Amino acid sequence: MDNIKILALKLFFPAIIFIAGMIIIIFGATGGQSGFFIFGGVGLFLVGGLSGLIIIGYDWLPLQLYKILMFALIPGILLMFWFSFNSINDPIKFENEYRRRGDVVKERLIHVRDAQEAFRSVHRRYTTDFDTLIDFVKYGEMPLLRRINNTPVHLLDSISDREAMRRGFIEIDTSYINVKDSIFKNVFNFNPDNLRYIPFSSPRQEFAMQAGMVSRGNVTVPVFEVVADRNIFLHDQREQFIKQEHVISYQVGSMIEPIRDGNWQ
Repeated sequence: MDNIKILALKLFFPAIIFIAGMIIIIFGATGGQSGFFIFGGVGLFLVGGLSGLIIIGYDWLPLQLYKILMFALIPGILLMFWFSFNSINDPIKFENEYRRRGDVVKERLIHVRDAQEAFRSVHRRYTTDFDTLIDFVKYGEMPLLRRINNTPVHLLDSISDREAMRRGFIEIDTSYINVKDSIFKNVFNFNPDNLRYIPFSSPRQEFAMQAGMVSRGNVTVPVFEVVADRNIFLHDQREQFIKQEHVISYQVGSMIEPIRDGNWQ
């Protein structure tokens, strides 16, 4: 009886490993886990079984061979579980990096859009050339309109703004302000020369920018489009992740419709 108890105690940990291996194999096969996870379970199953055979003295194979097989399996098990961990962790890391980079790219696209809108307010069109746009941001000026109301107090409630303007009581004063100091004054560390470049591109590459005119009814309106290709700002990421349907190239504007929104909005 004592011998049985001693044998049972010796077999306890091998049995735990054996059962854990079986559970992992079943869970992996039915739970959609990776092949690495299942192979790791198979390794535990074999290590537990071989350990049990050594303890009970099963001599189908030489003892030394049992030990070699068992200890050869251990690094293989660790490797399989490492691969399994990475197969789960790598997509999570990619999604975090995609969101992080995407936020920076979208912010830069919005800056380009704001510069284009300012350019249009002065020139009544958009530009296809980054040199022209950047030069405009650096040195161009935008009109700043200020209304001066000199309507006599006793007439404020009795005449409309249109009538006040007709009588010359309301004047429109026009001054000019530098584009950079106007629309980008609150952008931290803003550098107009970086407007053309897609963040995280290596070597640095420019946004694809187009501009033109489209007809809507009897009206012709200016349009523009600026695109950051996903393969450029994610150039150092795994291709299988980049090709996922939800991973997109970011864009503001359109050459088809007179819109200025981003395709993520």
